[in-house]
Amino acid sequence: MKLHWVELENWRQHTKRRVDFDDGATVIYGPNETGRSTILEALSRGLFDKSSSHAEAIKRIKPLTASGNVYTIVGSGFTIYTGK
Repeated sequence: MKLHWVELENWRQHTKRRVDFDDGATVIYGPNETGRSTILEALSRGLFDKSSSHAEAIKRIKPLTASGNVYTIVGSGFTIYTGK
């Protein structure tokens, strides 16, 4: 599998963020408390959690500035190689 990009909308401190991954290596860097680990957590949840889950961990995901009904989106683009 090759990951091309991940996009977050209303995910904790990220109102709208897209990270594109290079063919070689991609480095996510920045000062403390800017959301580097949050990007990785969103990618992990986007790939492995069920969208219909009612688990408490899923219910707690919302923007830090959220009030009322707010949606959260994680999208990703990737290619799966079948070896053929």
